[in-house]
Amino acid sequence: MKHSELSQAFVDAFGEYQGPALQRDLALTEFGARSASEAAADGERPQQIWLAVCEAMDLAEDWQFPQRRDRPTRRV
Repeated sequence: MKHSELSQAFVDAFGEYQGPALQRDLALTEFGARSASEAAADGERPQQIWLAVCEAMDLAEDWQFPQRRDRPTRRV
């Protein structure tokens, strides 16, 4: 997963407005309570960040690798 795909995954899963807000604000315990944006800026791998988001937000397994399939429909 690329950084741009991480941002798109947030939009696809949570919508145009909520997705970027979650990317900025959701504290991920796997990354010391850093947000996805902070973790990415610190050099963490986008796929690992996204998997932590999937866990934190209880997303279905088919959301774990969105870059490997057609764009999913929004979850919410």
